[in-house]
Amino acid sequence: MGAVAPVAAVTPAVGPAGQPAAVGPPDLRCEWSIAPGARAGGPVHLRFSVINPGRAAVRVLAWGTPFEGWRSPYVLLERDGVALPYRGASVKRGDPGLGDDLRLPASGRRQASVDLGQAYDLSRPGRYRLEARILLHDVHTGRRARPRSAHTPQPLACPALEFTLPG
Repeated sequence: MGAVAPVAAVTPAVGPAGQPAAVGPPDLRCEWSIAPGARAGGPVHLRFSVINPGRAAVRVLAWGTPFEGWRSPYVLLERDGVALPYRGASVKRGDPGLGDDLRLPASGRRQASVDLGQAYDLSRPGRYRLEARILLHDVHTGRRARPRSAHTPQPLACPALEFTLPG
C-alpha cells in the first residue's frame, strides 16, 4: 500500500442505535495502469488507486480489490479478444475482522499493486484488455469494519485498460 496524506480528524455521521450512518454514493474514483517494462512471461504489475474526492473520510472493505491481492476475480482480462480464465484463489467470507478494511481520507487516495501474472496466464505476447469487476462490499463513515448484515455495497467504476505485452 502507498503512503496516505495526513488529514484532519473526521467525525462520522451516526444513525439509529449509535451505528455509523450510511453514506450516499461517496463518488469514489478508480485509476489504474500497467507498470512500464512489462513483458509476456514476466511480472505484469497493475498499479491501482482508489480516490475519494469527497470532504469526508470513508472506510472501504478491501475484499475483492487489489488491496488484498488475489482472493477473487475482480477483473476480466482478455488477450487478443479471448477471455482468460482466472487462476487465483477464491475465498468464502464471514464477518470482516481487523485489517479487512481501509480508511480513505477526504480528498485522498490509497494505492496498491498486484502482479496480473499471479492470477492469469500472461505467458504469450499479445494485445490485452482489462475491465474492472470491482464491488466495494462496504463503504461507510464509521471507525471499523462492520458485520455483513450492515454492509452498503457499491460498484467501483474503473476505465477499461488496454496494453500490449511484447515477447
